Amino acid sequence: MNRPWDTMDRGRIEVEINRFKHDKEDNIANYINEIEKWSENLKSLIPKFHEIIENKAKQLVQDMGDECFKEYAKNHAISNFLFPSYNKRLSLDSILKKCSMPKKPLN
Repeated sequence: MNRPWDTMDRGRIEVEINRFKHDKEDNIANYINEIEKWSENLKSLIPKFHEIIENKAKQLVQDMGDECFKEYAKNHAISNFLFPSYNKRLSLDSILKKCSMPKKPLN
C-alpha cells in the first residue's frame, strides 16, 4: 500500500507541512481578531450596563418611596442592593417585601 508521502519528494512534503502550518496560524490569528472585536464590543457596553443599573435604582427609589429606600439602604450596603451576587444576594422580592410592610405614621 502506497502512502502519499512515499511517492512525494521531500521538498513537496515540506511545502505541504508549511502550508498546513500557515493555515493553522491564519485560523488562530482570525480567532484572536474575533475575540478582540468581541472584547471591544463588551467594553463599550459596560457604561451602558452602569447606566441601566443606575436608572433601575432610581426607578426603584421612586416606586418604593424615598423613606422606604433610605431605611433599606441604611441596613444594607448599596453595593449589595445594586449587585446582589456580590455578597448577601438580596433580591428585588426582599426589597419589595420590606417596603410593603406597614409604615410607621409620620409625626
